[in-house]
Amino acid sequence: MAKGPSPALLALTASALAALGGRAQAQGAAAPQVDYRYSMYREADLPRDRAAAGTSSGRYKIGTHQFRVTTPVDDELELSADLTLETMSGASPRYVMPGPGGRPVQAMSGASIKDQRSDVLLGLTRRRDHSSGTLTAGYSNEDDYRALNVSVQGEHRLDDTVTTLSGGVGYSADEMDPTQGVWATSVQHATRKASTLFAGYARVLDAVTVVQTSFSYTLHDGFLSDPYKQAYVTGTSSTVFDTRPDERGQLTWLTRLRRLFKGAGGALHADYRYYHDNWEVDAHTLDLAWHQKLGPTLRLVPGLRYYSQSQAYFYDPYYAQVRADGLASSDYRLSPYGAISSNFTAAAEFGGWSGSLRYERYDSDAGYALGKVAVENPGLVDFDIVSLGVKKVF
Repeated sequence: MAKGPSPALLALTASALAALGGRAQAQGAAAPQVDYRYSMYREADLPRDRAAAGTSSGRYKIGTHQFRVTTPVDDELELSADLTLETMSGASPRYVMPGPGGRPVQAMSGASIKDQRSDVLLGLTRRRDHSSGTLTAGYSNEDDYRALNVSVQGEHRLDDTVTTLSGGVGYSADEMDPTQGVWATSVQHATRKASTLFAGYARVLDAVTVVQTSFSYTLHDGFLSDPYKQAYVTGTSSTVFDTRPDERGQLTWLTRLRRLFKGAGGALHADYRYYHDNWEVDAHTLDLAWHQKLGPTLRLVPGLRYYSQSQAYFYDPYYAQVRADGLASSDYRLSPYGAISSNFTAAAEFGGWSGSLRYERYDSDAGYALGKVAVENPGLVDFDIVSLGVKKVF
């Protein structure tokens, strides 16, 4: 299956997107706490009219256990440890081919894919006066994939007490040995690496308004293709392996607004994210959420997110002939499409304990894209996520 960014880089990016707006203001280490969350991710079956004859329409199910422990060492230092365990099963898209009437249909891998992932991330945070810094190191392992990663990030609140600056760097070194299923893979062993740099700015505008903005840049280098996927060539009625450039530069800009409405007892969270890479993918994300307090212990959070992206320059559902540069991919994640997701979270606190229940529904469609899409990729995914979390502060 395709592999995503390493957990350390994801954590670093998350810090960049948050712009580290408030943690540096804390004086001294926080109380020890333990967090646990279980999530179930389930992709909707592929519609029969989008599946190639003789292939499965079932897709992925992923169960995830997440554990986190944080504890102070002294008044300035805090240790954290994160453990993630995932179990994955189901079928994955392999390639797209012409179906009846020339309409693209998706050939699937079959329901034989099973995998487990374990990930450990250790962190050390130091807080002093108006500044903080965090060093993290992690390791992720699957049947066919391993990743080592490290990141350093920090923030500083200026003397005006309303402005916070943040920044950080991250690095990941990944190895893969494709093993899944009975299908041929493009490589038996491959490596890649990624480096991330980010900078953020946050400012308190008034007693009820905070704005944050951040930029991050990630450079991926090495084997960036999906070893399990293929692309169909109509001129030869055969497939070629998924082949992508061996370098990808990704630029992300995020701006956030937090606005408290005292009379309503709630707060508006509004985020806009712009993404661009040198594969010519441009993406826009608008994320809105309302945080409503009901009494001193209960909080309800409905949310809505819109997403749209353009396609990679070498992407095609299928090809009339092999490209001159040898690149090829029919991966729906590189296709033009849009998506709308709705979510709802209920959270409560009770005597040192807190819990939350969250549900998200995600629907993708070419018709949701900002630009016109000539041919929709039949492998676009819809999914549901349900998660339950508990936390204990000592």
